[in-house]
Amino acid sequence: MKKSLFCAILAMTLLLGIQPSLAAGGDRDDPIISLSYVWDSFIPEIKKAIAELISGREKPEQGADRTGTVSVSAGGSVRLGSGQTFVLTNGSASLSVEYGSVVNAGAGAEAENGAVNPCQRYIVCEDSQATVSVTADAVLSVAGTAEVTQGDGRVSPFTDVLRGEWYFDDVINAHERGLVDGMTATTYAPGGSLTAAQCVKLAACMHQLYHDGTVTLTPSAGAEPWYRSYVDYALENGLIEQELKSWESAIDRLGFIRVFYNALPEEEYARLNGIPDGAIPDVPDDAAGAREVYAFYRAGILAGYTNTPEYAEHAFGAESSITRAEVAAIMNRMFDGGARIEFEIS
Repeated sequence: MKKSLFCAILAMTLLLGIQPSLAAGGDRDDPIISLSYVWDSFIPEIKKAIAELISGREKPEQGADRTGTVSVSAGGSVRLGSGQTFVLTNGSASLSVEYGSVVNAGAGAEAENGAVNPCQRYIVCEDSQATVSVTADAVLSVAGTAEVTQGDGRVSPFTDVLRGEWYFDDVINAHERGLVDGMTATTYAPGGSLTAAQCVKLAACMHQLYHDGTVTLTPSAGAEPWYRSYVDYALENGLIEQELKSWESAIDRLGFIRVFYNALPEEEYARLNGIPDGAIPDVPDDAAGAREVYAFYRAGILAGYTNTPEYAEHAFGAESSITRAEVAAIMNRMFDGGARIEFEIS
């Protein structure tokens, strides 16, 4: 703008016939500015600058941000830096602020980590960085050059099972195989605990899928409790030995493993990890359920607690409750040998 204004002023000076004083040292034979330069180069540049000034169109700076549409498949992400903006126009996504802050201009407030509101403009503040994780195929309007990573197209049927969580694939795989259901049609409750009835239902489904190749068991109808059909199947197939006093009570980790161990034949627990007797910190080799627990550790189905302050590394936590996310992981590893984990206990 300064250059255009200067050229315009100089042009007006020439047009009005005002002779600008030139620096000393030039003469008729050796002018500081040649006449050909004035007519062929200088005046055309002045005309161009005046036209741009009058029209209000200034050339954009090289590399200026431009707004474009970005399509991202489920599981993909868009990484954004300082000053960039985005609008989710289709699909669904979640926001993760890596550092700094992000403002939701549509809501007039700072944005929090979590679901992105469609059709609202988000602004990444100065010295900030954020990632938009796509949970279902999405289209975003992004200002600036964005770092886009395409996903594998997998879509979570549950709003509380999001990309980036360690249990995402486990829950999706178990659900696709008919092994687990959500607490509702759209929520799974990954951090929720498991009742004894739910445990027996899942073990029965695992047993039937392994032996029959499909799951046909359904909840009981009529006046009977919903879990009656699963309990009867478990009793008939040796998954449990007797009725429990309270099917609606939460089951602990040891109770869960002892039921699930019977869901597969012993040959499915081939040793993958060399875990010596007595190596699990809180499970002596003569403890109740030790046979089942050590079988799961050695087969790579279970690794115990890791990097958890209140537990020794690879501790089992027999009396702790088991979460629904952990259940999905265990079921996947039982069903899919390729998902099992290799580790050692030193």
